Amino acid sequence: MRLHVGSSILLAVVFSLKFSICSAWSPAVDHLVKRDVASILLDLSTDSLRLNSCDSALHTFIQGGRTLIQALNIHTAATGVVNAFEATTSDATSTSALSETDAQTIVFEVESLESIIIDICTNLISVTSTPLPIAGLNTLLRSDLSNILTAFDAMIDTLESISPVYANPNLVQKNDTEIVHRATPKENSGS
Repeated sequence: MRLHVGSSILLAVVFSLKFSICSAWSPAVDHLVKRDVASILLDLSTDSLRLNSCDSALHTFIQGGRTLIQALNIHTAATGVVNAFEATTSDATSTSALSETDAQTIVFEVESLESIIIDICTNLISVTSTPLPIAGLNTLLRSDLSNILTAFDAMIDTLESISPVYANPNLVQKNDTEIVHRATPKENSGS
């Protein structure tokens, strides 16, 4: 096959354009892009949607026969939650220090996530406290819970690092054991 001069130029332009697009979207370049409060708030909105999706999948599993497909839906949703938290963490890392007003807005949004996380913890602890009919499912769901809490902690730590000092005590309790303790069903003491 013989290329014409026009074809060679076209190939060079296409290659150059492809290289430019790949370079511009490279993860190595991504951290150089500054984010702002609007990015974090958008991320927190996505976090809320992902958490609600996970919570919904968990309720479907509990009420719908505990099938393998339903369990895998929980796992997929939990992975989505972790990815969303990691995106929020990344954007917060690329954001300069927050003003008091912005910090309070973010605190309010983060606090709204806490009740969903507690519901997920409560239900996952309840579900995995008894053996499930499918081998390895308890381990997978416990791992999902651990991954969610680890990603949530990292997100909170990053948000605290860009918040004014006086706003930090208002952030959601980030201690896994505290969240899990509040989520653990209480034993009935005979009353």
